[in-house]
Amino acid sequence: EQSNEWQTSLRLFSTTAQSKVEVDALTFIVAINACKAGGKWEKAVQLCTMMTWTKVEPITGAFNAAIRACGTGAEWRSALRLFGEMAQRKVVLDSMTFNSTIRTCEKCGEWKMALQLLSTMLQNKVEVDTTTLNTTISACKKGSEWE
Repeated sequence: EQSNEWQTSLRLFSTTAQSKVEVDALTFIVAINACKAGGKWEKAVQLCTMMTWTKVEPITGAFNAAIRACGTGAEWRSALRLFGEMAQRKVVLDSMTFNSTIRTCEKCGEWKMALQLLSTMLQNKVEVDTTTLNTTISACKKGSEWE
């Protein structure tokens, strides 16, 4: 059952981290995605934070996975904290980063933040695609700001 796979994944991650086997960014991404699939956004955020404490260079894919996990829990503030941490650590903010963060805001009816993220995307010349536009429009609609 998928709901328990995150526990197995975290046990394997913990065992690997405690052994002499070197943990890399992909190991973190797999564990974060397992937490997302199990609806454990808090664990996903913890793993992403843990990655920044290790020798593993924080990468966009790990942060994006944790931001998507926040979306499953409708935790837009946590997604924005991760987004901010990426910027602070100079981790690349790509279209998936923005789209995942905008989608989390959309799920929570945070239309102003969705529009602000779209504006930031345009200012930073990050590629805006149909997903970006559709999700931002949906956020405005959910926030009753659709005209």
